[in-house]
Amino acid sequence: EFSQNEMRWKGHAIECRINAEDPLRNFLPSPGRIVDFRVPAGSQIRVDAGVAAGSIVPAFYDPLIAKLVVGGSSRDAAVRRMLQSVDAFEVRGIHSTLPFHRVLLSDRDFIKGNLWTTMVDDLRLVARIRSRGPWEQRIAEIAAAVAASGRLMSGPTVDLIRSKASAWSAAGRRQLLAGGDHAVPPRRRW
Repeated sequence: EFSQNEMRWKGHAIECRINAEDPLRNFLPSPGRIVDFRVPAGSQIRVDAGVAAGSIVPAFYDPLIAKLVVGGSSRDAAVRRMLQSVDAFEVRGIHSTLPFHRVLLSDRDFIKGNLWTTMVDDLRLVARIRSRGPWEQRIAEIAAAVAASGRLMSGPTVDLIRSKASAWSAAGRRQLLAGGDHAVPPRRRW
């Protein structure tokens, strides 16, 4: 046993609860199958997860999928390590609170330690979410590179809009829909 006098402050720790919730939809649960699940690793990083790639997150239970805990020699060091860890954490197939944590950890007031109970609403943190994850940013970069390279397919396009039916074929369709057994279905034009 330890007495209170024997306890010493040593560093700082932060925990982020990674939930299967969509911050862009007022944190509604996001049930479904987890397609990819990659957790950060390293010194002073701990992940307690109850899921893996292939797991199904049901709609009927607590949406917590993992707890991410990091430490640092100071609060600033812990915040930096947590932001790096959140950026390295990937959950695909469902929405998660990772984008929200990314925005919160980058906020100037949070970094300074200025915290209050209504700060999420007051600072409009959810409205600042631009991306659901680093993989979407990578996909956007690849798409932009392909577009810039001029390697997109070009050439004639196919008109997928059906041309207007003639009066004759329209009358035949009406007759067929009315139950006339003598009507012949119109030819497909596409």
